[in-house]
Amino acid sequence: MASPKHADAWRHTYAASLQLAHQFSPADWERRTECPAWSVRDIVAHLIGAELWTMGDRPEFELPDLDHVHKDFDRWSEVHVQQRRGTSTGDLLAEFQDVYDRRSTHLDTLDGAEETPTPWGFDAPVDQALAYRVLDCWVHEQDLRRAVGRPGNLDSPAARVVRAQILHTLPRLVAREARAEPGQVVRFEVTGQLPFDTDVAVDSDGMGVAQASTGHASVVLNTSWETFARLCSGRVPANRAPVTYMGNVELGLRVAQALVLTP
Repeated sequence: MASPKHADAWRHTYAASLQLAHQFSPADWERRTECPAWSVRDIVAHLIGAELWTMGDRPEFELPDLDHVHKDFDRWSEVHVQQRRGTSTGDLLAEFQDVYDRRSTHLDTLDGAEETPTPWGFDAPVDQALAYRVLDCWVHEQDLRRAVGRPGNLDSPAARVVRAQILHTLPRLVAREARAEPGQVVRFEVTGQLPFDTDVAVDSDGMGVAQASTGHASVVLNTSWETFARLCSGRVPANRAPVTYMGNVELGLRVAQALVLTP
């Protein structure tokens, strides 16, 4: 049995959010976050429910009509929050700890190549599903940190898993979502805790191709890793993000707007 990749990264980010939660004041629990429509306590409720779902705990719940819920994935995410609307913070903390302990043990029983259900209605290898769970948990860890003013873990094992997923997705986002034209090259210069320089060129077939940063670029996007991660998780609008554009600014803005890869 091959242990699932990224299990330790998941443990690191989930434990970090759990540790944060133990430090929250009553006011902290009610603070708004950059995650649309969710408070700090809503994110904790979601983190609890999402991991329970992965372990097969899927109670029936009738979700009320909510203005910010439009897709099946939205409904899947929101159920965990609404189920715990009347739960005390003490009980949330106890459940948060219990879920961490259970899920951490559960991961040791899994084979990374096995198929497992996903919230999108299809099965995927455990390794692939866990990589998304790492992304979701780390993005929400950062939501919590920004909401209560306790930054950290921007270069954690989970952050590195997230960066790898983003880099893998960039060619598609540039070519299909931002509609860069054949022959155009978009360069990303990202500084800070997890820096990288990479180009995405669009070939004659309209496909994005990642390559080393060399030669001419149609546009260069320069920003910090934290801002880049916020863009990729839909936490800051492209027109308000601290990004420097050099070259074709219109293309650069389209790319920045297309970077969102979270549902």
